[in-house]
Amino acid sequence: MIHAPLSAELGTCFGRREGGGRRSSGRSEARLTAVARTLIATRTVELGDVSATGARLHGQDLPKVGDELFLRIRKVETFGRVVWREGDCAGVAFDEPLTASELNVVRSEGARTSQMRLTPAEVDALDQWVVGSR
Repeated sequence: MIHAPLSAELGTCFGRREGGGRRSSGRSEARLTAVARTLIATRTVELGDVSATGARLHGQDLPKVGDELFLRIRKVETFGRVVWREGDCAGVAFDEPLTASELNVVRSEGARTSQMRLTPAEVDALDQWVVGSR
C-alpha cells in the first residue's frame, strides 16, 4: 500500500542531519516507489533518501530491524538489512554499495519526480500509462 506523499515532517525520522552520525556517503532525496521483498512478504514502499550505502523507506508494515531484504528501485536491485525502524520509516543498509551509475539512475529518477511535483504513486501510474500506450 502506498502512503500519501512524503511530508516535510518525515525528514525527522531519518536520523541526525548534522553531526555525530555514522553515515559515510552523502544522501539525496529520491521520492520513488520501490519494492521491498523479505522471506515473508513483498511490499510496495516509498523511498525517501538514498545514498550509495543505504536508504530510508516509508510505508506500512515495514520489515523489522535485522530483517534482510531485496530492494528494487526502478532498474536498480540490491540486497540490504533494516538497521533502524521508527513508526512508518525504516533505514536500510545495503550489503554492497550502489555503483555510481546505479546511484545516478535513482537520483535522476528522484529528481524527475520532484520536478514534476507528483507523488511517487502518480509517477508510477504515468510510467505505466506511457509503457501501455506504446
